[in-house]
Amino acid sequence: MSRIRIFFLLPILLAASCAPEATGPVAVETAPAAQPAITEEGRAALDAFIEETVVDRGVPKVVAMVANADGIIFEGAYGKQSVADGIDARLDSIFSLASMTKPITSVATLMLAEEGAFGLDDPVSMYLPDLADRDVVTEIDAEAGVYRTEPARSEITIRQLLTHTSGLAYNFANPTMQAMIDISGERNLMNLPLVDHPGTAWNYSGSTGVLGNLVAEVSGVPLDEFLRSRIFEPLGMVDTAYSVPDEKRGRVVTVHRAVDSELVEDEVPETVGSGVRGDGGLYGTAADYIRFLRMILNGGELDGTRILSPESVELMLTNQMGDIIVETQVSTNMARSLDFPVGAGADTWGLGFQITAPESAMPDMRSTGSFTWAGINNTHFWGDPERGIVAVILMQQLPFYGEDAMAAYQGFEQRVNQNLVR
Repeated sequence: MSRIRIFFLLPILLAASCAPEATGPVAVETAPAAQPAITEEGRAALDAFIEETVVDRGVPKVVAMVANADGIIFEGAYGKQSVADGIDARLDSIFSLASMTKPITSVATLMLAEEGAFGLDDPVSMYLPDLADRDVVTEIDAEAGVYRTEPARSEITIRQLLTHTSGLAYNFANPTMQAMIDISGERNLMNLPLVDHPGTAWNYSGSTGVLGNLVAEVSGVPLDEFLRSRIFEPLGMVDTAYSVPDEKRGRVVTVHRAVDSELVEDEVPETVGSGVRGDGGLYGTAADYIRFLRMILNGGELDGTRILSPESVELMLTNQMGDIIVETQVSTNMARSLDFPVGAGADTWGLGFQITAPESAMPDMRSTGSFTWAGINNTHFWGDPERGIVAVILMQQLPFYGEDAMAAYQGFEQRVNQNLVR
């Protein structure tokens, strides 16, 4: 097992200078609030917990990082990047980020909205005509092998795509969508009816894939090029892309799948890449993604480079779907995913992130107003503006939300919060 040394940033202490006595009002300079850090004991506790997770809980590899606004305060790599080849996990190991692509595409969408390319409440069909005049399923008769539809009451808006209230759904997490596939034989989800009228319910979906198409159409630049030139290069995300070049292939981690209570390891393919999509497909490292999250934590700016306005970041981090709440997504393929997410039944959605509701906040876990999402292979992140931190924990195994992976994720989060100091 590899064990990479971790470190933390000490708060910067500013010494107060003596000022001469004055007869009038004196302006008092106050030192900026100290950034959160992790104690030495906390580093040891996190280290021990993740090592135990790798040894005892069936999680072959973990790379984890925590950062405050100024930089990384914890990092570690554990287990094997490739078990079969005996290659240790590294801090710069490259993971399939899958749906952790979605927040990045959401940022790209808001960048164009800031530039006046479109309004958030515009019908997306103004720019992608194929999205006009959608039908909505109203009844499914599985026995007869038919489903019935009616015209959607309204067009899908860009805001609804950002909040997953478009009526689109993934079949692996929506029995209605899976039933329509079973009846029709149609595999392209975009050719099937919506599962709800736009703006009436939250369904995890490929809505962000549509946003990727929107970004490319409106900007006139392919999505991968837009993300590279407008987000990755400015933020210094040097290892994030839709494909991994040959010289970096040796850093790509393998994926494990649960088969008959055993983990089966898949080899890294000769060509690493899964196509350019707004809702998935990116590969990257924990260090790259933590830079993206620090940009969000800093109100849209990182190291002097501004990506988004503070106002747009505020939209991303506050409820943008009214009284609608995040609902449990019921798996139709238990080998791929269990039911998810944590916080269903209370949490809301901003423009790209799940937002923690007061009812979901728990002691030693994330605070109200925290933001989060994940990727199908159990890559997870969260940001806690109240505590002033962002964190990623990257694994690479199926099913999504499997017991061992979730124990690692939630145990890590708990120990991070228990050991933060200012």
